[in-house]
Amino acid sequence: MTVRPRGNGYQANLMINGKRYRPTFATEAAAITWESEALLAAKLGKPIPNPTVDTLGNRGSALKTLEDFWKVTKKDRWSDKTSGEKLARNAEFFIDWKGRSTPIKDVTSRDFYEYVDYLRNDLKNDNATINRKMSSVKVIFKKAVHERVIDQVPYVEKFKETSVGSIDFLDFGEEDPLIRQLDHHGWQRLSQMVQFLIDTGARINEAKKLTYDDITAKHVILRNRKSGRTSYIPPTARVRAVLAQCRIDSKDPARPFGDLNLDTCRRHLNVVYEKLGGKYERFTQPFHIFRHTCASRLAMRGIDAKRIMEWMDHSNLSVTQRYMKLSPSALDDVAAALEPQVPKLRVVENG
Repeated sequence: MTVRPRGNGYQANLMINGKRYRPTFATEAAAITWESEALLAAKLGKPIPNPTVDTLGNRGSALKTLEDFWKVTKKDRWSDKTSGEKLARNAEFFIDWKGRSTPIKDVTSRDFYEYVDYLRNDLKNDNATINRKMSSVKVIFKKAVHERVIDQVPYVEKFKETSVGSIDFLDFGEEDPLIRQLDHHGWQRLSQMVQFLIDTGARINEAKKLTYDDITAKHVILRNRKSGRTSYIPPTARVRAVLAQCRIDSKDPARPFGDLNLDTCRRHLNVVYEKLGGKYERFTQPFHIFRHTCASRLAMRGIDAKRIMEWMDHSNLSVTQRYMKLSPSALDDVAAALEPQVPKLRVVENG
């Protein structure tokens, strides 16, 4: 695919079935989007889509729908970010809720607030999670402003975040029914990755890009993490067993989890969460719950905040402090001072 500046716009240039297509668009993003749609149509045996009549004017963009802007924003803004997939998913939640084919110009501030109500009341998201999701949504609307499709981003406020919120996690042993269900469905590879994520605290993209060269006798090396640092994580016995089995089961010769499709894995996890019900049904981030679980368990076992921060690759201690409320309290021993005093026995010598 080749898009190049031409006059006051950008020209696409495709050869499909022996026919040359060179439509001109007002923006580079619009030209790239049309090329992608044209190639997909040719592959599926469908008619090549006609360029829109407003290629050079009439607000100047062939991008119309929420999905149009989500796709181009994902490519332009998030594709080269370490957390790009997560940012794209946060925005995708909204376009799925509102409807992918909804014209972006039809979305109002009222829609934003109704979506916030859905996140808060139906999904039980706290304000911090809502703010993160809405931040990604606003990015695609800023793209629409840049493309001159809308004049401004619909308003929604940033909601006040509490310093220590409620965190969903799996207590010790609570992953057992999850793993049994995954194995029962024949999803052993996903089961292996779940166990790896729980015991390492790795982000899902860190697990996916892990190579066998990053595994030593003493460490799992997680390179170029979100902070830019590299972590040397001592593996648990369970992680060592999982990675050994991956060498047998994985279809990717270089990476333990390279053969797993994350979209398929998310669907499978959601199926199991729904079947298990209860607290499992509340999980809105199918993979990230395992990272919460790792940090929570470290805190529950009395690991200090600085070492948890280093293990988890948290950006600062304030992130780690969310988990420290689970740590054994320094006040636990104080209760003993309130217990009735037991008279001490004394040895009395007979004079």
